[in-house]
This record gives sequence, C-alpha cells and structure tokens, in this order.
Amino acid sequence: MTESPESAEPPKKPSRLKRAAKAYSYVSDIFTPQRIGLLLGALLLLAVGVFGGWGAVGDAVEDVEILEVGQSAETSPFTLTPSRARVFDELAGVFYAEDGYRYIAVLMTVENTTDTFVSTETLREGTTIDAAGVRTIELEAGPRVIDAEVRRGIDGLSQPTFQPGLPTEVVLAWQQAVTEPIPDEITIGFSDFTWRTSTLDGSMGWRDAVPAAQFVLPLEPLDEP
Repeated sequence: MTESPESAEPPKKPSRLKRAAKAYSYVSDIFTPQRIGLLLGALLLLAVGVFGGWGAVGDAVEDVEILEVGQSAETSPFTLTPSRARVFDELAGVFYAEDGYRYIAVLMTVENTTDTFVSTETLREGTTIDAAGVRTIELEAGPRVIDAEVRRGIDGLSQPTFQPGLPTEVVLAWQQAVTEPIPDEITIGFSDFTWRTSTLDGSMGWRDAVPAAQFVLPLEPLDEP
C-alpha cells in the first residue's frame, strides 16, 4: 500500500557542518588550507599597519626613562631638553585660551638629529602631558587630549618644521580648565618613532610612537612682562 503524501516524512535538512563541507568542496581547489593561512596572515599584517605597528598592538611597553630638568631625552628623530614649565591665562600676541581655560606651557630645546627636515606634527604626536583638566576633543572612541600648540621661543611664531642639526627653542602649550587647581608639577612624556613605509599608501614617515622618556617639571606662574 502506497503512503499518502500527507503521511510521508519531510526530508531532513543537512546539518550545518555538512552544508559547510559541501560549500567548501566547490572552492577547495582555490581556497586551500595553505592559501587561507596566507590570507589570514596578510590581513593580520594589514591590521598591524593600520593601528601603528607591532609596538602599538602589543601590551608590553619598554621601560620609560625618567629624567630631570636639564637632562636631554635622546629619542628618534629628536633630542629634547625641557628647561621649565609655566602657567598663565594668556600671552599677548601668542597664546589666547578658550573661555574657562588657562595655559600650561613648557619651554624646551629641540634638535632634529636626522639629515632631513622633520615636521612639527611628529613632535606634537609624540609628546604627552599628565595633568588634570587638560582640554580634550571628543572622538568616537572617547575624549582625546588635544596635542600641544608649538611656537618658537624667540618670537612666538609658528614652528612648522625642524631643520637638521639646528637646536631650536620652542614652547609647547596645552589648555587646562580653570576649575582644576594648578598643580605643583607636571609630567611630560616623549616617544620614539620609527622611519618606515606606510602599509596603506606607501609613503615614508615617522610612525609607531613608543613612550621613551618622561620629565617631571615644577610648574610656576609666568612672570608678568
């Protein structure tokens, strides 16, 4: 006796594993395990390049050298020698803070130790300040401290690049909320960079900032001119 269509059991669906195996069989001659491994490796290298190299991906950070006022930090591509830190509301013709902020500034000598010009952006990117209430910018990943303004110490003009082998006195300045008490001292950090090719566009540049040195500087009010 033939079963009625209503009584026949529906065919069982293949398991996910079987479906995946069948799908892989169609492309197994192209995506071999070796090629898949190479592809994953290439994607990892691309991710490392995008996020700043192996130094930025790893958790471990080299010991940071702690230096005193008057000493120099030998970083790449600069030798950096901070001399003093000052706090002020504004400096006519040079520094004007946003409402509710004042300035914390560091006077320092910068020497480009390479044989070609280096952008001031490299110095700004590699310099940090540890002080409460420093002005930030809101990004998708969260607030980020705004890089220091950089001016020439001799005349207060902007300093776009550093000439090879020429010690240059500059002022680095950050804005701090006036609602925060003025600290007795601040910590300034400097990073080492690596000269390498970008994995994105092939351009050469100073990349992969790694903390290298710190200075603890007494903070004093700027004398009235």
